[in-house]
Amino acid sequence: MRGYVRHDGRGKEGGFTLVELVIVIMLLGIAVFPLSNLLRSNIRSSVENEQISKSAFFAQMKMEQIIADYKARGVADITASAYDDTWEGLTCTVTRDPAASGEWNTLDGVNYVTVTVTVSGGANTPDISVDVWLVE
Repeated sequence: MRGYVRHDGRGKEGGFTLVELVIVIMLLGIAVFPLSNLLRSNIRSSVENEQISKSAFFAQMKMEQIIADYKARGVADITASAYDDTWEGLTCTVTRDPAASGEWNTLDGVNYVTVTVTVSGGANTPDISVDVWLVE
């Protein structure tokens, strides 16, 4: 007696061969390295941008404090050392030109004092500087 085998007409079974699986695994392995380098550089630039944003915020905060004090008490009370500060690893340095209280620069008959706020953020972050002229 002969055995009968049922055949569905496709010719072969469905699925992936071992060779196809090995090729896909190799291609994925090759693609992982460039993608990981891309991810690493994006993370690094994200951290640097966060530091720059914090530095700019800190400089603006100090400058607004100086301007508020200037409006309330006048320019004579604006001394650089009163505003030097640190915050979250950032260092704020304030300079005044002219440095002495009561002295003025003059331009076209207008007395003014230049105040510069500089924030240093770290090795990979540039210094952020904000300048303002306070006039008499």
